[in-house]
Amino acid sequence: MLTNTPLVSVITPAFNSEKFIRETIESVLNQTWQNWEMLIVDDYSTDNTYNIIKKHAEKDSRIHIFRLNANSGCPAVPRNHAIKRSKGEYIAFLDSDDVWLQNKLEKQIDLMESNKEIAMSYVLFSFLLEDGSIKGEYPKPKNRFEGYIFKSLYFKPIIANSSVMVRREVFKELGLLNEDAKLAFSEDYDMWLKIARTKRVHYVNGVPLLLYRVGHCGIFKRSGGKELKRMMFIAKRHAPYAGKRLYILKVISFFGYLLKYILINKSGRKL
Repeated sequence: MLTNTPLVSVITPAFNSEKFIRETIESVLNQTWQNWEMLIVDDYSTDNTYNIIKKHAEKDSRIHIFRLNANSGCPAVPRNHAIKRSKGEYIAFLDSDDVWLQNKLEKQIDLMESNKEIAMSYVLFSFLLEDGSIKGEYPKPKNRFEGYIFKSLYFKPIIANSSVMVRREVFKELGLLNEDAKLAFSEDYDMWLKIARTKRVHYVNGVPLLLYRVGHCGIFKRSGGKELKRMMFIAKRHAPYAGKRLYILKVISFFGYLLKYILINKSGRKL
């Protein structure tokens, strides 16, 4: 890939990710779009994560490793740490357990370069199960929102963090991810809503370009009860922009989710 093509900064926070981080890094190394830099911030891991990343960084100068002096308890902190040190025209997010298909970056760059009004894009994804099998195609067709999607996204948080690419100028205008502890592990969704209020968001049509690992961390992989509290907090934060009616519908949907969570846990199954 020519050096005068847009540089993509890949932002990856990592905490005790020794089991998956190699595969995650290799999925970036294997991209058809080669003009990238990968900034990995180790959030004070207690396993071998840092050393694994360091070995990859020693082999490829495009990989940059940073380590926090204490665990932040909030992925927004290492993500912002990396964004501040990045140089790319585009910012792409990748969790330390997820995997990109080879043309993920290329497809998003093609889309966003073809329409400068697109501030943020996302790709479809499949679940990567613990046994290594791949399941489904998400979001489902009826939930593939694009354009000015704030209200749709407010009601249905369908965008996976590792699927997102954002123009650098958007962060310059709107600021970085919110590091409030009340938003911890949901600050990505909060940021996507903030962007969607005033900016165009589109998705890459076609096949899934992300394998989203189930059972580790991420927007679909978290504790149901704690995640519900965070999502309710976000709903209230953005309620003035969503309107009273949509906010009420959102609260009602939370009660339905909570009831399902209680019933499933009583039956001994995981949500």
